[in-house]
Amino acid sequence: MRALLGALQAATAMAPGLVPRPHQRRLIEAALLGGDDAVGAWRSWRAQNAPDTVDRASQRLLPLVYRNLRDNGVPESELRELKGCYERTRDESEGRLRAARPMVAALVDAGIDVLILKGAALARFYAGDLGLRPMRDIDLLVHPRDAGRTVAVLSGFGYEPSGLGVECLTRFAFRRIHARSLVAPGLPELDLHWHALHDSCQPAADDDFWQGAVPLDFEGIAVKALNAADQLLHVCVHSLQPEKRGNLRWYADAMRILCCETEPIDWQRLLDQAVRRRLILQTRYRLECLRSAVAAPIPAETVRAFGRARTSWLERVEFRARTQERRPPGTIAQAVLAYQTEIRQGHAESVGTFLRFLPRHLWATPRWWQMPAWAVLDRVGLAPGPGTSLARRLFGAAVEPSDVRPLAYSLGQRLAFRRNGNGLSALGTGWSYAEGGGVWSDGAIARLELHVEGAAGSPLRLEAELGAVLVGGSKPRLDVHVLVNSSRVARWRFVAPVPGPTTCVATIPAGLLSGAGSCTIDFRILRPRSPASLGVNDDERLLGFYLSSLQLGPTAEAGRRDPIVPPEQRAEAV
Repeated sequence: MRALLGALQAATAMAPGLVPRPHQRRLIEAALLGGDDAVGAWRSWRAQNAPDTVDRASQRLLPLVYRNLRDNGVPESELRELKGCYERTRDESEGRLRAARPMVAALVDAGIDVLILKGAALARFYAGDLGLRPMRDIDLLVHPRDAGRTVAVLSGFGYEPSGLGVECLTRFAFRRIHARSLVAPGLPELDLHWHALHDSCQPAADDDFWQGAVPLDFEGIAVKALNAADQLLHVCVHSLQPEKRGNLRWYADAMRILCCETEPIDWQRLLDQAVRRRLILQTRYRLECLRSAVAAPIPAETVRAFGRARTSWLERVEFRARTQERRPPGTIAQAVLAYQTEIRQGHAESVGTFLRFLPRHLWATPRWWQMPAWAVLDRVGLAPGPGTSLARRLFGAAVEPSDVRPLAYSLGQRLAFRRNGNGLSALGTGWSYAEGGGVWSDGAIARLELHVEGAAGSPLRLEAELGAVLVGGSKPRLDVHVLVNSSRVARWRFVAPVPGPTTCVATIPAGLLSGAGSCTIDFRILRPRSPASLGVNDDERLLGFYLSSLQLGPTAEAGRRDPIVPPEQRAEAV
């Protein structure tokens, strides 16, 4: 397996933070090795570093370094700074657990199953010594069916989703992400999970975690925790998430689980769980990191079993894309990452299904021929008129089924898409979470669903205020096609730089809306890109534009379908 690790690292430089720097490695050894090895590693580290100026990831290991060095005979006189770190961590962790007790008790009293994740659950592997394992928040896992009730119960204590309105959380987050932080004045932060892993958000993804859970006493309240094998899987996989890179604490967590005699690891279960979730390469890589860094006691047969486990080319591409230094992955690799999500949800894996998936991912079309035909007809000026059967066939979108009830809309009403805005109920598929000024499109298509009252037979003007458009660098242009009830009514072309905010308009011809007032607005974004791909930050969402508000109203320009955007906005309407 060491040969595998070396080959992977030789083939592609690992992303920053996945491999500890030399001074961090010495601190890991000081925290986890024994005898002279630990003492020597500490003194080597201390000769060049100071506890009060070291990086945050290293600081969070210092309480464990203190206990390990004290147990290995280092005099207290040499450990005064470390002892202070240990005592502060103990007091802070004890305070957070006590303060969180009423909330956990309220959930249990409401009949909600609660499973504790991360720090509060891992404390048992540290012999209950809360000074050894820093925790910033309390992580709670509930069944997806209980997520809404959980938010309602916690709202009674003043909690609300961090950066989200409650409505946006219930409409978007429960379907699209695995967890969200809840905050309240004067109370500890709660990280609410309805799925345990970032990469497993499909229905029934956590059923076996719940079935294998073990009892846990949380400040006198009977709750649950992951068993040792599942806990080790969670620690290993979670450490590879982009926001967790550079975190050294996972080494200590994993080693404490491995060395716990009261909860031995079921190695076959660990392997089965990794295979079932298509996480074999991620788990294997992290186990080898443990073996090479601190000689982790992983059975040789487990090493061989992970080495024999079969992985598909999709899994290998995904692993390289998630761990390579040059991020983000290219277009095909991004498609593979999205396709892997579908495979984890139970879809069959084959070259044929992947090829059928690609047009949905790239263009949000169900068939390969649609986008080329669309482009050719545009080039020669023969695009079909809105409302025709040819237009619906040509522009028909591949959109996941939605249970969203269309928002009742009155002409002239301006819908705001900021946090807790009045337009959030119209968001269908393809949107990220609402922020302070609006919501980003996320993916190749973003849908709004409205029920427009009194619109039949009249042309309408659609006006959208965009707070930002993601263009720049190697991707200086972005095309957005606006479709209403599967007929295109406008093309918006944005050319960098787009200073924003930008107002874009489109005309919806008379008769395009049904007599019942059904209005489905699709924004089809060609080749959306992530902020990471433009070097902005590490955000890997495939973003297009930031929708601040939208309004429909009467217009006298019934003959115009394409919008006119002021030239100074650098957004061209074509």
